[in-house]
Amino acid sequence: QRIDDSTLLAVGGKSLAALTQLDASVGDAYNSAGYWSALTIRGYTLDPRSNYRRDGLPISAETAIALDNKAALELIKGISGLQAGVSSPGGLVNFVVKRPIQNLLTARLEARQGGSALAALDMAQRFGAEQSLGLRINAAYEHLNPALRNAQGQRKLLSAAGEWRVNGSTLLEAEAEWSEQRQRSQPG
Repeated sequence: QRIDDSTLLAVGGKSLAALTQLDASVGDAYNSAGYWSALTIRGYTLDPRSNYRRDGLPISAETAIALDNKAALELIKGISGLQAGVSSPGGLVNFVVKRPIQNLLTARLEARQGGSALAALDMAQRFGAEQSLGLRINAAYEHLNPALRNAQGQRKLLSAAGEWRVNGSTLLEAEAEWSEQRQRSQPG
């Protein structure tokens, strides 16, 4: 199942916990304010060391993962070990990174009750005579002020994804991401 960024934006999804609103088979494993999101699929807790992927490659999900530079989240339910190797039986979550497919410039400002605020920028540009070079930059800053006492914090993201279409059959891609979240954790 593929959940694109516009669907996540429509439900106000800022973390993996948003998937619990979109699919009945996905649940919270431990989603406390200030802590990274942990999911269950069909009742099985996903292992943060083997059940999370970024563009198909394994990552450690023992951190807060920003969704501002993700084009989609892919859910693979069931015994995913047949497709991806070592994995717990619930399934996999794959983060699909935004790529510079076309020229665009999007700015987003959000303010929520309690004083939380977000400013985000998504910019992509194609270059060259045949548009063979592309660059996509995502930046975000969020002041976190949840309803919980003493749980204020902040979140920052800066990422870049580039590609070079060398010829019709060769594509060279590179990306970099810096993300930081500082917030006191509250017991769940």
